[in-house]
Amino acid sequence: MKRLLSTALLGIGFSAALHAQVHVGGLPFSQRAGLQGNDVPTLSAAPFDAALVAEQDKARADAGALPMYGRLLALNASLWEHGAWTELANGDRVWRLRIR
Repeated sequence: MKRLLSTALLGIGFSAALHAQVHVGGLPFSQRAGLQGNDVPTLSAAPFDAALVAEQDKARADAGALPMYGRLLALNASLWEHGAWTELANGDRVWRLRIR
């Protein structure tokens, strides 16, 4: 029992130091270029139906299938009709869209 507890505590200690995203260059390009985030258009994805997902998860568990760890949400976005293009001083262009 003590060994199991110490292993669990050790695992928790190591996981506290982990991060979800690897930092390889610091900030996103838009922030390095000095672009403000308040002028980015926002598009809302289809609402997440937690009750339906719970039903689907139960059905998968009852059938002995592997659990699903992600879901697809419908989003209809295009470069020309959504988001915003920003031209930088050096002529580069950045397209940004906030998805809620």
